[in-house]
Amino acid sequence: MNGVDSRLAELGARYQASLPIKRASVELAWQSLRAEASDPVRLESLQRVVHRIAGSAASYGYEEIGALASQVDEGLEALRHLDVARRNVASIDATLSALAPLFERLIDALARGCGPSPPIKRTH
Repeated sequence: MNGVDSRLAELGARYQASLPIKRASVELAWQSLRAEASDPVRLESLQRVVHRIAGSAASYGYEEIGALASQVDEGLEALRHLDVARRNVASIDATLSALAPLFERLIDALARGCGPSPPIKRTH
């Protein structure tokens, strides 16, 4: 294994070790938003956590986690566009209910570590 491969393996191991923290962050922010769904700060906090996971997971070979996080991120973005100041509580509840199964799948995938994909073998 050369220096680059060694560094990549180290980064991958570090990312994998961070999955429990990412899972806890998602769960905590999700519970916080569910407790006070009209709070734009809670929504922004949750979306920030999920957006970061969506952006980084696939880079480390965690395609399932990345895809789930991207779907959740899109749902949260739709929720943000309901106009925080004038959102209808029923619309918020309906959107969060629709997102709940995705959150459960994302949290489960983070817990299982779903990935990484096998590394690509270099031929040169």
